[in-house]
This record gives sequence, C-alpha cells and structure tokens, in this order.
Amino acid sequence: MYKLDLDGNGAPLFTKKNFDIIDCILRYDSNYRAVTDASYPEYKKHYAYILKNGTNPQLPKDRDTLNKVIASINKIDSTHLYVGKAFEKILDYIDSIPSPSLSVKLKMSDNSIVDNIANASKNNGGKRFNISFASKFCAYVSRIVFGLDNYCIYDNVVQSVLPYYHYIYSGSANGCVYYRKDNKNNNRSTVAESVCRYGYAWYRKVVDETLLGIKNAFNVDLTYAKFDHLVWYYFKGSEELRQRLLNTLP
Repeated sequence: MYKLDLDGNGAPLFTKKNFDIIDCILRYDSNYRAVTDASYPEYKKHYAYILKNGTNPQLPKDRDTLNKVIASINKIDSTHLYVGKAFEKILDYIDSIPSPSLSVKLKMSDNSIVDNIANASKNNGGKRFNISFASKFCAYVSRIVFGLDNYCIYDNVVQSVLPYYHYIYSGSANGCVYYRKDNKNNNRSTVAESVCRYGYAWYRKVVDETLLGIKNAFNVDLTYAKFDHLVWYYFKGSEELRQRLLNTLP
C-alpha cells in the first residue's frame, strides 16, 4: 500500500509521488473513468453530442443531452443534489445561452458565467447560490470538450481546508485571513461566506494565490485539476481530519 507524503500537520504535500498515486486511484475509479476516458462507453454516451463537431463543438442545447451531462457530473462527485424545481431553473438558464456565446466564455475562462449559472435559481425565486454546481459544470465541460483546465472547482471539502493551504503557501506576511474561531474555539473556514458575497472571481483569486505558492515551493506544474483531485480525494472522507488541520493555524 502506497502512502502519501504528508507535511508535519498531516496534510498531503504536492509531490510527484502524491500526484502519481492520486492519478492511479482516479484512473481505476469508475466514477471518474466514465467521464475522463474517451474509450469508455458511458463517456461517449454522455458527451457525444458535445464532442460531435470536433474542434468547434456545439454545447448541448436539448434538455435530454444536458441532463446526461449533469448526470455524469453527479457521478464524478458521488452526489445527487442536482434535482428539483430550483435546479430546473439552472438548466433553463444554461439552455437559454447561445452555444457560441457559452463556448467563447468557457474558452476565455470567463468568471461571470459561473456566477450567472450559480445565481440562476436564486434570481427566479430560489434561495441557493449554486456555486459548487456552476463551477463543476464549467470546469468539466471545459476539460472534456476543449481540453482546457480553465476553472477551479468550488467544493465544500476543498473550501474547508483552503485557508490552511493559503496560509502555508501564499507567502502573505499576514498569513491567511479566511478563517475565524467559532464558539468552541475551533478554526472555521470563512471561504463559503466570502464566495457568496464576492463571487467566483474572488474564489479564483484565493486559489490562484495558493497554487502560485505551491508551484514555487515544489517546482511543479500544478493545474486546477491536480490541486482539486489531491485535496478533495484525501480529505473527502474525514471532517475531523479537516478540522484538525485548520486548528493548527494560529
């Protein structure tokens, strides 16, 4: 059994060994293989319409194909949150975007498309800012259709430990301010509140600062996808582990 390289606080380091281990795990994880391996039947089924025009694909404009894309994103993240009337408003919004416009925005790493998708149900009577789904949709479609790592994913697991990595690697003289003490004297991430207030561009900035520090520290070619995979896969099963890590911050 291979063990990941960890720092003194028990957080995975961004070493080639760790990336190789996680890549190997994901390669044999059926949830990921279904949408990342072009030879896998389920990939072809879900994304055939998106990819049919080769280098100039038309993104899905019929609801059935779009639902298949959403279902594959659900499968990657082992979740079934994207259902109900509020979510239908999000699909309506995505349906309403002209394919060329959506394609251009995704290729340009446009932050506004994430915020607009995230706000779609809220703007139509809903209560939730669906930043997690919106960032995943843009990230996976960009990766699979265009082969571009254009979007960092907002995920509850990643955002909950992001203050630690930003504090350690951002190089800021004041460290990270994206956490606070709760009434039990535990450190809690404030990233979720901030991204709802300031939007996706704010979140991307924090992630970019963190990744730049990591690249400098480890001399690695670090993409959004690599960062997300390593952090999410390591911490997803243990809230206690994430809390213990945050509590090492002053």
